[in-house]
Amino acid sequence: MNQGDASTGRRQAIDMYSMIGICPESIFIEESGFAMRNLADASDEEAQRARAKLTRFFSERILGLEKTKGIVLHSGSEANEIALYMARKKTGKRFVLTTNIAHSSIKNACDKLEMKILTVDAKPEKGFQADEKEVIKILETYGPNIAMVNATHGTTYFGNSEGFIFNPEVEELCMKHGIWVHVDAAYGGTILNLTGHPNAIRISASLVVSSVAVDTTKFIGAIGAGILMLKEAKDKKLAGHEADYFTGNMSALGTTRSAFPVATALATIEQFGIEGLRALAALCTERAKNAGKEIGENGFSMLAPIESGVVPIKCESEKELEHLMVGLLEKGFRVSPIRISGKNYSVLGIRIVITPKKEMTDENIARFVGALSEVVTGK
Repeated sequence: MNQGDASTGRRQAIDMYSMIGICPESIFIEESGFAMRNLADASDEEAQRARAKLTRFFSERILGLEKTKGIVLHSGSEANEIALYMARKKTGKRFVLTTNIAHSSIKNACDKLEMKILTVDAKPEKGFQADEKEVIKILETYGPNIAMVNATHGTTYFGNSEGFIFNPEVEELCMKHGIWVHVDAAYGGTILNLTGHPNAIRISASLVVSSVAVDTTKFIGAIGAGILMLKEAKDKKLAGHEADYFTGNMSALGTTRSAFPVATALATIEQFGIEGLRALAALCTERAKNAGKEIGENGFSMLAPIESGVVPIKCESEKELEHLMVGLLEKGFRVSPIRISGKNYSVLGIRIVITPKKEMTDENIARFVGALSEVVTGK
């Protein structure tokens, strides 16, 4: 929120980059009783109904998946980690193939699980898509040792969707070697699917995708409701043994988990409806594209085409990046840096993310665009 600081009288800078969605204040208050109710407690029938309705809605109405098993976790990052753990346990392998723009949670989880990452570069000249020939070469060389192939649907830096897993040769090699294919759709699972991105249908129709991670927080509800969708319900058992002293739901992953984020996400869905959510997603994307156009008219370039709410603004040097971040903060806006290195390239930039949160008004976006221009001109 853009709140005042009582001790200094200064306004807090507006966060222009966090992927936080909308949770109406009335819903936050109405569902507050769930904050002290345990989602892992199978005896709480109301909480379990909310969990089941939320996972079913995301699975069927948003992701277009049928007969999946949805596991509610704290975040998309936790969902990624559990998916990696399941892939390692199911395959007995330890290699993970992903791109250099995958979310940091993939690398962090691999470090914890002692899994080795095989990295393929997302190419700037291809709109930060991987060279599918390179992916195929890695699969041909290391396929027997690869536990998981990870693709991101809605990348942190660009908001784009990685499509290399839909290459027929990639699919064939994944099936041949029994590789677990995971889609990290923590961000894109909502905004890209609700706006009809072509890869949304490909994910739901894919015969090789084993799991999909989505984070409801990045579009609706309070923080703390990530979902891991498993296409094979039996894979749920890979999470481990349930606690024998606790009648719970997925107690193998912890016996304490607040029902509040689930309750707020579900209530927000019920308030807006599917068409209302689609309208919100379309509005965020339209605002991002309009902002990108206006920023471009002020002399900046985008690092990649705008596909969602992410606006990736190119910087020519580290000095320019730091200058823009400091200058924008002084004018009341916080932005996020982009620093990406590949084998033969490096790119720099700053990013903002247009989400449904209440700070993302047309007025604030226009003020940001103006502030960016002022920082450059020194006004």
